[in-house]
Amino acid sequence: MNTRLHKLVEYKTEGKQVEFAELVGWSPQYLQNLLNGSGSIGIRPVITLLEKIPELNARWFILGEGTMINS
Repeated sequence: MNTRLHKLVEYKTEGKQVEFAELVGWSPQYLQNLLNGSGSIGIRPVITLLEKIPELNARWFILGEGTMINS
């Protein structure tokens, strides 16, 4: 899931991690931990992403199936 989170950051903010963290309401340190695999991506961060980025395809983010963005 960390790889898909990297792709999502790239898609939403052109890789600007601080900007992405602000967008979803996380600290930059928390985002960095998730991206590095230091923090587990549990259900709460996934729910936050789905709430803040409604076009995000949950199946893609969780399972790696389909496309990143719902049409």
